[in-house]
Amino acid sequence: VYWQDAVEFDKSIGGKYTDCVRPKYAVKVVRAYWERYASDRRIGRPVTDQDRARLHNGGPNGFKKASTKQYWDKVKRCLKKN
Repeated sequence: VYWQDAVEFDKSIGGKYTDCVRPKYAVKVVRAYWERYASDRRIGRPVTDQDRARLHNGGPNGFKKASTKQYWDKVKRCLKKN
């Protein structure tokens, strides 16, 4: 569903779901998904890394879901390491 959302939003991505194993292709998919759902206007304030991570994990409204907080904690630890 994530891939479908992304390629529907940005038809220039093309390809097939199985192409997601290629890192450059997968990055295009993630960026299109974020462009579609992680906007200041849609979220109602400036978008943060936390919003993007939680959307990635929990769908279009993942930034609101308590169930995505644990995923954000994992991402935050990785960001601190790098």
